[in-house]
Amino acid sequence: MRVWFGFAVAAGLLVAPLWAGADKPLSACRFQAPPTAAAVTSSDGFVLCFNPPASQYDVRHASGVVTPPQELMLLQRGDTVTVNHAASRAALIVFTVGGVEMKLPDDTNATSYMVPQVGHPSPARLALLALVQFVADLIPRPNQGTGSEGAAVQAAVQGSSGPSETTIAIPLIDKPLALMVTGRRDLRMAWFGGAPPFRIRLFSGSATAVAELDSVPDRIATLRDLDLAPGVYYFEVRCAHATHGSSFRVDPPEALPHMSGADLNALAQTTESDELKETLRAGWLSQQENGAWALQAYEDLASVPDDYPPAAALRSTLEHGL
Repeated sequence: MRVWFGFAVAAGLLVAPLWAGADKPLSACRFQAPPTAAAVTSSDGFVLCFNPPASQYDVRHASGVVTPPQELMLLQRGDTVTVNHAASRAALIVFTVGGVEMKLPDDTNATSYMVPQVGHPSPARLALLALVQFVADLIPRPNQGTGSEGAAVQAAVQGSSGPSETTIAIPLIDKPLALMVTGRRDLRMAWFGGAPPFRIRLFSGSATAVAELDSVPDRIATLRDLDLAPGVYYFEVRCAHATHGSSFRVDPPEALPHMSGADLNALAQTTESDELKETLRAGWLSQQENGAWALQAYEDLASVPDDYPPAAALRSTLEHGL
């Protein structure tokens, strides 16, 4: 069965309808029957994705604490994942244990699974889990505050009844330093506030735009096939009620931070999907040099389908500048 979680980012919220289609590509959320105990090579795990709302599920931790799930939430030995009995028939949660993906309800309609208390994760597996936890901590949890910087961004674009039509913010580059590397690439940018239609323009050292789009209907757009040379660029968003722009810098590829050998080894050895690997790489990069590389991380996420849930959650986080 091919099932794909569709995620859309609108007004800062993740909306996730569940839909199926045989002609759609598979993500890491491939639904397989849970393995036998002998097939579980380690006792670690984490949540990949779930059909919302999160209230349809409980994660009862070995400590006794019960929480809703979150993308990339770590699962420890003795934790129990449960689909609530009152949940709708659309309830579906996917997680991985020992590198093997599972779902609840499973093919036998089981609605509960306890993470095995046997097995010893390898050093590479532990390094991968540390990277998963690092990226998971970047994604705001339900009812979690956004922090002072995120709160300031949201306050700048929110009026008393929703986004302000007279104020625009571009959190991806509204910061002291936003960095990308050179090369021929697409440039994707998201913003908040204003009112469509929008006009976006990209400048580089002159009053003549090197790229532009008119009549943009949404608060996200992509400038295609740009040849970005080293230098400072200025991205502008304009609508009938407001205009705002910010700068970012393009550096040579050798300026790009590099992961540690342990993290690279963990990603090389894991059996997890390429989508997850790219999401973890982007999450790591987004925090380098005090967040200066978040723009490059966001652009790198373009290689991951928009509706792959962990990447969608991280993408929304970066768009909000959180």
